[in-house]
Amino acid sequence: MLKLTNVSLGYDGHPDTLHNISIEINKAEMLALIGKNGAGKTTLLRGLTGLLPLRSGKITCNDKDLASLSTRERAQMISVVPQAISLPAGYTVYETISHGRTAYLNWYGKLSETDRKIIDHAVALTGLSALTEKEISTLSGGEQQRVILARALVQNAPIMILDEPTSSLDIHYQVALLQLERGICRKEGIAAIFIIHDLNLAARFADRIAILHNGEIRAVGTPSEVLREDLLSEVYDIPVRVLHDPDEGLIIIPRTGIS
Repeated sequence: MLKLTNVSLGYDGHPDTLHNISIEINKAEMLALIGKNGAGKTTLLRGLTGLLPLRSGKITCNDKDLASLSTRERAQMISVVPQAISLPAGYTVYETISHGRTAYLNWYGKLSETDRKIIDHAVALTGLSALTEKEISTLSGGEQQRVILARALVQNAPIMILDEPTSSLDIHYQVALLQLERGICRKEGIAAIFIIHDLNLAARFADRIAILHNGEIRAVGTPSEVLREDLLSEVYDIPVRVLHDPDEGLIIIPRTGIS
């Protein structure tokens, strides 16, 4: 569905931040992107969304070269769930979600019946039906994050990018949000890429994990293939222990006695 082939990215006046990145993300799959701060995770997302032009390589979605698409066309292929932000006051939940249909609106910017059906579907998927007339600033952080997710869903894009979606949430909302996102990906056939720092959440919710290290993809595979003590200790420069719980699966903890 989404394919990166020998992609290199960097910023003006600097050498490549990422080089020769090749990876494929499949329909209904959740791929976690992990690595140390500064490893290039955000840079890769900027390349995917077109905010940062490729220095070399190619990104295709359903065999379409993303570099050949207009901003409007790209928005119909890739949606973005940003880190939790302060949403602007004065809008209702429904109005905020409807902004995700911008790439499909006509010259007059009026929602069609089709638009409203798509919005209603996203509202139902994210459990926001009872909150549609609420003013956005009155919601909790977890509720606002679901609104941001619904706003991305109404783009009807086959690819969804989630930039640290759990970063400002407590453990209850972290788990609830990732459970919701995984269920939606399965049901709607969406391929999702999410940046996450919590390796235990990555182990629990990702179908596959890609590790960025020194500007390259150091490893990619299932959680059990990638979340190994030797590899994580190398990538994070810290001794790591990986436990195997019969009920919860992999549990990753730093070892004591760090120098």
